[in-house]
Amino acid sequence: MDTKFTTPLLEVATDGEVIVWSSGANAGEHVAPDLFRLIPGASPTVVYRSADRSASLGPIAVAGEQIAFVEANPESHPGAWTLWLLSRGAKPRVVDSSGRDSVPRGPYPTIALGKDRLVWAAFHKRQSGLRSELRQLVVASNRVSVIDATPLDVQEHWFPSVDGERLVYGTVERSFGAALRHVYYTNLGKPGDRPLRLDATGTASQPAINGNQVVWKESPDNVFEWGTLVQYSLSDHVAEPIAWNAGTPVTTPSIGSGYIAANSQDDTQFYVHDLARHEMIAIETFPRTGREGDVRPMTRSGLLVWSHIPSTQGQPLVLEWTRLP
Repeated sequence: MDTKFTTPLLEVATDGEVIVWSSGANAGEHVAPDLFRLIPGASPTVVYRSADRSASLGPIAVAGEQIAFVEANPESHPGAWTLWLLSRGAKPRVVDSSGRDSVPRGPYPTIALGKDRLVWAAFHKRQSGLRSELRQLVVASNRVSVIDATPLDVQEHWFPSVDGERLVYGTVERSFGAALRHVYYTNLGKPGDRPLRLDATGTASQPAINGNQVVWKESPDNVFEWGTLVQYSLSDHVAEPIAWNAGTPVTTPSIGSGYIAANSQDDTQFYVHDLARHEMIAIETFPRTGREGDVRPMTRSGLLVWSHIPSTQGQPLVLEWTRLP
């Protein structure tokens, strides 16, 4: 993608057909108040311009004609955020916001968007105290419901991922001084069912789902640090570790129809995991002593997108993509 549409580049997302990103290309450095949409092979279009030209948009999720994103301005309104849903041809609508109940120094929501529903995890200050809430908006009925809500000092919700009515999400659960991280699965079409815990370790986070396949990260201390990946089959309930390239630590996994992508600590070696062959496939590799590399990959269906770090110091990130076989 021509960098005039991306620099400075912030968040990028894809649903396998459309690529969406936030940028300050028309605003300046260190901000990203505009949202761009691209169908590969066509020209990009701006689909949202924030009235706050010092705002930043992210995280982002896309599903066909719909885009969800979080808008915030950490400089002028630290801790405050707004969650938007944008349907093509309609005005953007506010789905949730921190409002006056923003949690001091709290994180922004983590979000997932499917064709039928938006799911998000957010912290709120309610009358009963600080709460962690996992909520969904069913687009057709315009109905918002709470999937789960708990006191923040007992449990946190993180990183939902949705595929149809299938939902996986992470938690941080505190008990007797310990903080365990788990991954749960639930079918949103069966609201009476209890969520099924998928991991057996207490160190799991950042799940992603595609059909019957789930991937998550195992890491020793928190939901953001580097770790290793586990692949789980909902059909046979088997969890298998993924040996990433040369044992390199990774984070933020995503899963498409045939591959798993993840952000590698070694950004000079860009690989994806082939689900059918159970092996690593090289996308791009560069000298480990150089500056050039690839970061923040995401895959969905057969599309893989990422941000490329040029070899020349001071050059901006470049948005790139490819179709996987």
